[in-house]
Amino acid sequence: MTYLSNGEYFPSFMSLGDFNNATRLDIAVIYQYPKSVGILLEHGKGTSNSIVTLLTGADSNPDYLSISDFNNDDRLDIAITNIGENNFDIFLEYANGTFTAQIILRTNEDASLSAIVTSDFNNDGFKDIGVTILNNSVSRTLCSTERNYTAVEHEALAIVWATKHFRQYPEGGSVIVRSDFKARE
Repeated sequence: MTYLSNGEYFPSFMSLGDFNNATRLDIAVIYQYPKSVGILLEHGKGTSNSIVTLLTGADSNPDYLSISDFNNDDRLDIAITNIGENNFDIFLEYANGTFTAQIILRTNEDASLSAIVTSDFNNDGFKDIGVTILNNSVSRTLCSTERNYTAVEHEALAIVWATKHFRQYPEGGSVIVRSDFKARE
């Protein structure tokens, strides 16, 4: 099956999910121009005759997307990173392939975001979002309990989380932990 762009769109990334609950996979595509996410809704027999367009803003630069149920309503939502920005967007699905206006979430990093993944990192029953930052670091959203931690607890949480999730990379080698938290010096 081939879907052709009309020459005015520049697709750069795609993922699959059943957004209209038709038990068929729909295609979510990041378009560099116009800056948007296009969802090609599958209607059977390999035809896609509905396109939902989610605009990401004139100053955005959408790069990667991740599909998951972020608000536990049994509907697929979309999160995208904006390369060159310190934010990512979430579009929550209402039903039948329609979505809320974008929710812009800013990170506290002064760096460009790139890839994005979703999982229940802390086993609390809610999907968490992890993003890569182009300065060779990783960030993730905190659950409501973690947001109440002190600065020292945030530092410890980051070290434990990173060690647990990325241990296969430095295994057998040395690890240097650096912190910019001044109270620990």
